[in-house]
Amino acid sequence: MVCSMKKTLIWIGLLSFFVILTAVPVFAQQAGTSSGQPRQSALDKSLQFKEKVATKSLELKGNIEERKQKFQENLKNFKDEKKRRLVERLHQRMGTVNKKATDILLKRLERLEAILGKIESRAQKKEANGAQVIVVYTEIEAVNENIADLKDKIVEQADKVYDFDISDEQNVRSQAQPAVLLIKTDLKSLRDELVSIRKEMVDLVQMLAGIRVAVEQATGSANIKE
Repeated sequence: MVCSMKKTLIWIGLLSFFVILTAVPVFAQQAGTSSGQPRQSALDKSLQFKEKVATKSLELKGNIEERKQKFQENLKNFKDEKKRRLVERLHQRMGTVNKKATDILLKRLERLEAILGKIESRAQKKEANGAQVIVVYTEIEAVNENIADLKDKIVEQADKVYDFDISDEQNVRSQAQPAVLLIKTDLKSLRDELVSIRKEMVDLVQMLAGIRVAVEQATGSANIKE
């Protein structure tokens, strides 16, 4: 009786882990309204990305459904009904957590991409007023590449199915633990990359703010002479 209760508490602990995992920290704030129009290139990239996601999802949908069906069939062989329900809930929870986390990551990444477009618009205005912003453009392209790379990784993560071996009913708990740890590690890696991109953009804003246009430089010189 005591052993059975301990096993139940362990399963509850695994399920509770996912409740904590869904509390994704907020990495980026929405940018303020601006009169500038979004870059056409950014819009094109966004449309291409959405088409890519739709195509890839269709390609993998059949494989995912097949794996889920096989998992459910193996689950029917469980003699312990309570354990069967706990395993089923854990497996479903893993899929829910992964989808929710990747959806949030994509939205925040798209928000950063929109902000990057506004940063480029500001750089273009400074360039029109005589400022040298070549270095800024180089950094913008680097950040754009990092965003595109992370988008691909998030799409791949969204399509992952975290299965674990349930052929051995007695040891299924220990067999599930690696999958639980793996999804935690995978999502943390993506979040860390998002934080890194956000830091790059903060540095980019500071770099742009430090570049003075010709009018500002002339005004500053006049003030010094006075």
